[in-house]
Parts: sequence; structure tokens; C-alpha cells
Amino acid sequence: MLHGRSTVEAQKQDESVVFLEREQKTAPSSLHGISFATRDEGMMSVTSTRGFGSTHTGQRRGNEDWFMLDRSLGLYIVADGLGGRAGGEVASRLTAEVVHGFFKLAGSDSDLGFDAESSAGRSLAEARMDMACRLAHREVRRRQVGSLEGMGSTLAAMLIRHGRALIGHVGDSRVYRLRGDEIKQLTVDHSFHAEMVAAGVVDITERGRARYGNMITRAVGMPGAFRADIKSDTVEEGDRYLLCSDGLHDVVDDQTMMTIMSELPPVQAAPLLVATALSSGARDNVTAVVVEVSASDDARIVNGQGPETPSN
Repeated sequence: MLHGRSTVEAQKQDESVVFLEREQKTAPSSLHGISFATRDEGMMSVTSTRGFGSTHTGQRRGNEDWFMLDRSLGLYIVADGLGGRAGGEVASRLTAEVVHGFFKLAGSDSDLGFDAESSAGRSLAEARMDMACRLAHREVRRRQVGSLEGMGSTLAAMLIRHGRALIGHVGDSRVYRLRGDEIKQLTVDHSFHAEMVAAGVVDITERGRARYGNMITRAVGMPGAFRADIKSDTVEEGDRYLLCSDGLHDVVDDQTMMTIMSELPPVQAAPLLVATALSSGARDNVTAVVVEVSASDDARIVNGQGPETPSN
């Protein structure tokens, strides 16, 4: 598990799982992340996923975003911390670690039960993702003591296996899917503004977004009843997925996302999406993880990084 390290150091220390959180204040040209490929024998003859993540502090003093990629599990996570710099950083990292730990116990060979029904009326795989989210919520709540009181985190988690994508979501971090020439938002924001728009109370205007955009109605660690949105998506060859924090989707429109993701491989698309958000005036931390799905026997690890930044 790594944080505040350069990409090269992260890859050398652990070639299987990467946790990255940036205290980065460098120019967009210094953005960097890590990419990898993983194979899975499943509905497609071979499901190969290739992912890359990038993050930047934006105009904030620190980075409360956290992203995670595990090539052996096919697991991708973006978490955006809440509750001040100290608490936010702890909550987002803890959320990612708990979800990762849960699926690591299941192992990389398990089909997770996509076609098996649980007692809750959903697939066993979906029930497992729900349990992972609930465990993260419980652990964040348990750690809310002293300076960490009130901390929380959003969560966008995706696990690709056997031709399926399993998604768990809480808060306003998002998951998008690009298929052909159509980009689709697969998650619905848990925010006061989004709920007002859905209810027809307000239009999507800059004024409404500025007033209500940062009011989260659901988060990991938030007091009260906890509920995550869980869904499955059938994966097709050529699909690309984007997991991102609100620092990106608040200022980059769907068309721009689609253009960047369709024209560039993940190793270039993720940093460019973050750089585009910064040039568009993003004030918040900005994080993007781009994943490409293909049917290929090529399971080589692909390293991609910009200029190194010194270790903290």
C-alpha cells in the first residue's frame, strides 16, 4: 500500500496492487499515475482490462482524493474524502482499503456469484459489493474520534470479472461507460442538487449547482442509515470506463470526456482528463481512472508515467 510516492517507486514495491493519493501541487504536465493489464477467463474468451489513474490537488492545499487499482482482482476505486483535510484523507484511504481487502479475501478466481441469487433478491455478487461498502462505512464510523470526527468519503468502486462489471457507489463520485459513440453515466449522484433536479424542483443551472452542488446526501461514514447503490453491467469488447471525483465531472462535460476517452488509450486519457479539468477552472481535487476492456491474450503489465515527483 502506497501513498505520496512516485509512480516508479509504487510499481517497484508492489506490482499487484496500487493505492495512490497525491499531495501534488505541480503543473498539469507533471501528472502521472499507473497502468496495468489483467486477464479473466469468462463470458468473453479473455477479458483483458487495461487501466490508468491520475490525480491532482487542484486549487486545494491537500489532496483528499484516493484512487486504487488492483490488476490481480480487476478492481478499480475512486474515493473523495469529506470532513476537512485530515479527516478526508483518512476516510478516503480507509474506504478504498476496506473494499479492496474484502474482495482480496474472495480471491481472483471466484466468479463472485453474478448468476446466483442472494436472499436479498439480488445477485450474490451484488450482495457482496453491498457488504464491502457497508464494511467500509462501519470502519470509517468506528474511526470517527477526536480530529477525525465527522469524516466521510464518497465511493465509486468497479470490479470487472467474467464479462461483467460490478459497481458500488455512494456520494457524487461517478462511473461512466463509453461504448461506441455513446457515453453513459452509470451512477446517480447522492447530492441535494441532483435530488432536486430529479424531483423537478430546479433546473441544472450554474446558480443551482453553486448553491447545492456540494451538499452530499449519502456518504461512507455519514450518520444514519447507510445505503449504497449497487449494479451490474455487461462488459463488451472495446468498452471504456471512467471513474472520477466531482472535481472532474463538475467542469468537464460528457462530450469532452467521450472525445478524450475514444481517441486516446487510458495511459494518456486519464492525465488529459485531469489536465482538462484544471484548465477549465477546477477548484477541487481532481481524479480520473480510465479502464479499457478488450478480448486479448496480452496480459503484460504496462507502465505509464509522467515525470517523477520526489517522495514525501
